[in-house]
Amino acid sequence: QEQTSKADGLLAVAIQKAACTVEEILYIGDNPESDIIPARKLGVQCIYVGEAAVAPVGVTQVTLLELKPLLGQL
Repeated sequence: QEQTSKADGLLAVAIQKAACTVEEILYIGDNPESDIIPARKLGVQCIYVGEAAVAPVGVTQVTLLELKPLLGQL
């Protein structure tokens, strides 16, 4: 068990343990500060799920209802 948060490097640890590259990951989050920004700093493609906030530049923003069909395209 890692003693770090997503914003403090937990995603980097998970990527290393999964032995995959950032190009193989699609990160889906609902909080720009704790989910999307840390993942983008690592070069991970992201989808922001939410209606109230605005997604960071270059990040796809969807609602929960829009997410399922989008995932079906992968």
